[in-house]
Amino acid sequence: MKNTLWKILLLMLTLVLAFGLVACNVGDTDNDDDEQNGEQNGEQNGEQNGDQSGDNTGNNEDPNLLTLISDGKAKFRVVVTSEVSGATIKSAKAMVEDLNAKGIDVDDYYKDTKATDVVDCEIIIGTGVRHRDEQYVVSDKELGDDGYVIKVVGNKLLIAGGTESMTQTALKYFLDKVLKIDKLDASDDFAVERKVLKLKETDYFISSIKIGDVDLSEYTLVIDIDTSECELEEFSYICGFRKKLYTESGYWLDTATSEEVVNTGYKFVIKSVDDAGEDGFRAFVDDDNNFIVECAYWNALDLAYKAVAENLIFKNMDDIVIPSSYRKTYPVSYVRYSQFGAVGDGETDDYDAIFNTHFFANQCGQKVCGDEGKEYYIHEFSKSILVKTDVDFNGAKFLIDDKGSEIYKVRELALFSVERDHEAVVYNTEQIKEKFGDVSLKFGATSIPWLADENLDVDRLVYLTNDHKDYIRWGSNISNGQKRREIIVIEPDGTLKDDTPIIWDYEEGTQLLNNGLNLQESYTPAFTSITVYRTDDKPITIENGEFYRTVCRTVAETNNVNVYNAYKRGISITRSNVTIKDITHKLLDEPMPLPDADGKYRNSYPYHGFILFDRAYNCQTINCKLNAHTAYSEQKGTQSAPVTMGSYDVVYNNSTNIYNYNLVDHVDITDMRYWGIMNSNGSRNMTFEECKMNRFDAHEGFWNAKLINSDFGHTINVIGGGELYMKGVRKLSGDNFIACRTDYGATFNGTLKMIDCTLEGRYPWNSVTKPQNKNMYYTNTNLSLMYIDYTDTYKGAYSEGNASGFPYLKWDFGYKTYMPQRIYLDNVKLGDNCSGTQLYICTDISDNAFVKPADFYQDTTDLYDGEGNPKKVVTIDGTERNITRDDIYYGQYQITQYVCFRNMNALPICRTSSSYLYKTLSKNCHNTWIEEP
Repeated sequence: MKNTLWKILLLMLTLVLAFGLVACNVGDTDNDDDEQNGEQNGEQNGEQNGDQSGDNTGNNEDPNLLTLISDGKAKFRVVVTSEVSGATIKSAKAMVEDLNAKGIDVDDYYKDTKATDVVDCEIIIGTGVRHRDEQYVVSDKELGDDGYVIKVVGNKLLIAGGTESMTQTALKYFLDKVLKIDKLDASDDFAVERKVLKLKETDYFISSIKIGDVDLSEYTLVIDIDTSECELEEFSYICGFRKKLYTESGYWLDTATSEEVVNTGYKFVIKSVDDAGEDGFRAFVDDDNNFIVECAYWNALDLAYKAVAENLIFKNMDDIVIPSSYRKTYPVSYVRYSQFGAVGDGETDDYDAIFNTHFFANQCGQKVCGDEGKEYYIHEFSKSILVKTDVDFNGAKFLIDDKGSEIYKVRELALFSVERDHEAVVYNTEQIKEKFGDVSLKFGATSIPWLADENLDVDRLVYLTNDHKDYIRWGSNISNGQKRREIIVIEPDGTLKDDTPIIWDYEEGTQLLNNGLNLQESYTPAFTSITVYRTDDKPITIENGEFYRTVCRTVAETNNVNVYNAYKRGISITRSNVTIKDITHKLLDEPMPLPDADGKYRNSYPYHGFILFDRAYNCQTINCKLNAHTAYSEQKGTQSAPVTMGSYDVVYNNSTNIYNYNLVDHVDITDMRYWGIMNSNGSRNMTFEECKMNRFDAHEGFWNAKLINSDFGHTINVIGGGELYMKGVRKLSGDNFIACRTDYGATFNGTLKMIDCTLEGRYPWNSVTKPQNKNMYYTNTNLSLMYIDYTDTYKGAYSEGNASGFPYLKWDFGYKTYMPQRIYLDNVKLGDNCSGTQLYICTDISDNAFVKPADFYQDTTDLYDGEGNPKKVVTIDGTERNITRDDIYYGQYQITQYVCFRNMNALPICRTSSSYLYKTLSKNCHNTWIEEP
């Protein structure tokens, strides 16, 4: 029972004094250890013992006295217990040295680990020494953190404190006030009474604790945490609870495991459970008067329990009674950035606090909440913040500062990386052959039986690649193309989902790249890699945040020149089932795209998506307000003039089933100073509904897209296939509705369907250079639904610095090129302001886009000898290769097969110089609606 021992000792001492059995105060139990009382008690004690030892050498025969020094020799050995160190050991050594210096022979002190040879008389410094009886052990739990004792037990003097610092205090008191070592002489004998010479008790803030009517001293602390994900020592607060409880109140609870509690009395239980209520945590007193703490999130047990314990116990004083009816819940199903040290003052870099919050929440799937009204400044960071749970930023603002050389070094790193619950399964070429054999796939395949896995009852996202090069870009942004790739979804039995068909051939073979007669032949296996992802990631939502970005500037490391290596530093989604909702992104301090004296735009670098979907599935953006970027330019090796570098705020890479609702641009969407709000590469099944965007921009192909009840400012760029479905769409400026990208072969192998769509017909304008054109409309001219610049102009052989010198109709894009194969038009019209203007299906395309004329190249001397035989003009991998007409790529653009329209005014088929195109389209044009011609 708390302090019972000391109270008994105090009572005995009082009785002894009352009967006059002793004549000193060395057993003072006064709790006040100030200098005045210490001097008084010490002097009285010292005088008594000094008189006795100095006047009567026969005192060591007195059973009430313990003689420590006699005839110039110490009768004792000094033993220091194992838990003391530092200053205490130093003081013990000094005591021995001082006594020896005074001519009093004292053995050196002994650490208890060496004190196996026990002697009769000892001064033991510390709470417990090995190889001694229990009577010589002092309980630090009884002394408390502020208590110490100096007492004689048998023939041993014990000096100990509740903590090492208090042991040091006790030793100093003994030397200064009892032994009075400074005044001691070699001729003096010294003895002390066999009793408590000095007791300093701890003053506790809390005098008693009861749960109901049961004192806490009757409880056993039980920590019952059943998880393989953590070790008990991770629970720093809980493991420290017993110590803190003791420090504040003097209660030291015994502990037991969950298996040992059967025979215990009352229990103080802390445990993790699957269901701890809606808030994830509860604490209550049960019917047996046990105090129960339950938490559904083991990683939040410390956090929640601290909140309860601090308020229930440690914020109180004196007598505490926890009622038997006590019940408390605490919201640990979510955590806040402020709980992990986020300041949110707009100046302190809060990256570490935000990182730690998500790291903590990811362990058990807790939601993360921002702190309303806070502004989190983010500047430098070297790793992404992993997000695998719901996030509600709660309206908080994030100030992302992209300026500086250190940021440039990690510019491609996402701030938030929203990643999968399950690891991907990746097969390389060798592993594919080993596991599946010599497999291949053809365009239009409806199943992949060798990828079936009926033991896994979940659809899978599959990313296929091989080394065949597609999207070999022509023009000023010339490139060597990309590996053939596509994203598909398969069911457990290997059946492909209808909206993700196989659109390429995957077969072993060689590819002859023929760009401007620079032939290259390369081998490609059927598959370079196959990556398989599960699609059953737990759905998560990231919402209600405002992001303000200070736009980057060029840095000295690049001689302040633009380098096409885009900044990201936003939200990267590589997961299934993610909703991005009510997120705002606003650019601050963005430089205007004005050229330097030499015509270069050196202000900044491009961006590649504040929101970036990459191999994502079944995701959506809802009510997001993003910011189109101004475009910056740089000279490329193939061009003498600067080339515009695309800069985007939302990007869809190799993802499928992405829905966007009310995606809105901050800026005037008709201002062509702003480049692109969005970009897609290899994505499928994208929907944009009720959106206001400056551009829809497909680069390396898409398959299936829906644009519904949306406004587009100045560009709808199309490349890919499947179905492009447009309903209720307004294109506000420009002389065409959609543009089939010439740099990728103007190809769309699929269906174009337009219903209730309007081309408003404003002139393009630029708020910097052409402000007068903002409200001007095309009149008395011809506009088109499709812009197709499939040029037949021969511009001569390629020369360095002049990429456009590649003749377009000899360019190999890596695939056959197509006009939309079916076109459906229902109530498609020009805006009311375009008087006298005619709407055409497509722009002018010559015969050479569709037919390979024998006499297209008038000068064939470089290709054939005088008898018309091919010359051996190239050597590939050490082997000479004959160049034939088949090596010259003309594209032979695949013409539209059906045009169906209704509710239209007169619609000429095509303004064109190609009689072939005109006749073909005329023959297949129907003033009716044919769903499946």
